[in-house]
Amino acid sequence: MSKQIFKYAVPVEPLFGLLDKICIKEDNTYIFNNNAYKKGIFDNNIPPFLEECKPYYHASKQKYVEKKMSYTAFTTVLRQICNFNDIKYTTKIRYEKSTYEIVYYICFTSLPDGVKGLPDGVKSETLDVGVE
Repeated sequence: MSKQIFKYAVPVEPLFGLLDKICIKEDNTYIFNNNAYKKGIFDNNIPPFLEECKPYYHASKQKYVEKKMSYTAFTTVLRQICNFNDIKYTTKIRYEKSTYEIVYYICFTSLPDGVKGLPDGVKSETLDVGVE
């Protein structure tokens, strides 16, 4: 399924760089919730991350990173990148004051080398994907 979304291997470094800036770290996980999303929008960390991810998507799937972002839309992008790179994550639904929020716990200890889908010895940074 992920080959239908991404045309190149998506590096994990930008993802974990973003999560380092906006998420709470607990044990071996990043906790991504609505507050982390709001912090990323306020500090202007999320829009550059999405622009960096855009060249990796097939043209027909770039709608995921181009549309007006919301918490739900951004978590879709997070899940796509995590699933592509075999990054483990879990979710928990938290109810508070008659509303709910899906909290993501993204594991950063069992990471692969971040170059899924590439031949041995080829790093994703060496691919020319038109990133300026």
